Amino acid sequence: MRITGATIGHGLAVAAAGALAIFFAGAALAQDAPPTGRAPNLYIGLAVGESDANYACEGVAGCDKRDNSFGAFAGYWVHRHFSIEVGYHNLGEITAPGGTYIRSNVWELLVVGYWPVTPPLSLYGKLGPYRGAQEGGGVYADQKELTNSITYGVGAQFDLSKNAGVRTELQAYPSFGTGPVLPHGAINVVRLSALWRFQ
Repeated sequence: MRITGATIGHGLAVAAAGALAIFFAGAALAQDAPPTGRAPNLYIGLAVGESDANYACEGVAGCDKRDNSFGAFAGYWVHRHFSIEVGYHNLGEITAPGGTYIRSNVWELLVVGYWPVTPPLSLYGKLGPYRGAQEGGGVYADQKELTNSITYGVGAQFDLSKNAGVRTELQAYPSFGTGPVLPHGAINVVRLSALWRFQ
């Protein structure tokens, strides 16, 4: 089967809908769930994934709007249901024939809310401001633009031990690239992360 941009976009939409359904189901279950044992503490993590700039390649033959994404984050649990998190993520490149590209990255500050399902498993949602930067090459050579907007995401976290955990998530960066020259729209990221808590 040939995987197209439309297929990926549809897959992201389905994943988002499913994640939201799980998100709200977890919220309903949270009040009866057993404590996770999280105490106020610091944590750090590394993330890898795939970005999809769903706006970038309309009408452009040979354009590739997907790339690898990677980043790092650090946070502080203020309560077993909430943490504050700061992160940096490289969202990869959008590429087109003739050496044309757009590179994107973000800094973000998030509030993360957790809904325990079982002691090792929690669903979570995240929301907060981001500052995005883009630079171009080829026909967009020397173009640089900054974006300030809101990012949001949903995911699941599995605690392997009192210190280590893994996450899977879908995160959206809407309104990316609001400058006058570079294309603008949403960049969506499917991401896997590993984190370590200091206790």
